Amino acid sequence: IPEARRLQLVMNGRSSTWTDTLGQVASTDDAASGGQVHAVMHGLLLEVLVASGDEVAEGDKLCVLEAMKMQHEVRAGSAGTVTDIHFETGNQVSAGALILEISPEDER
Repeated sequence: IPEARRLQLVMNGRSSTWTDTLGQVASTDDAASGGQVHAVMHGLLLEVLVASGDEVAEGDKLCVLEAMKMQHEVRAGSAGTVTDIHFETGNQVSAGALILEISPEDER
């Protein structure tokens, strides 16, 4: 996570660090991810906007997570075809949970 997305507070010899994860975009173009889209935060899966077999373009909105009345849009990091969806609208997801998988465009 870039240093600009962290806040560190030092007061009276004690420190605390916070990391902003709300602005992150799901990454599907990283070879290590294998087209896996993970939740960047714990929350309610408010909407799933794609179905298995749908083709998506880079930047397409895939789903919406809600936590503490704030909504976070999860977008595709690269183009491809949705192959698996592991959660449904209304499910609670943990940070890091695998929400869906996309077969990258270049693998088809």
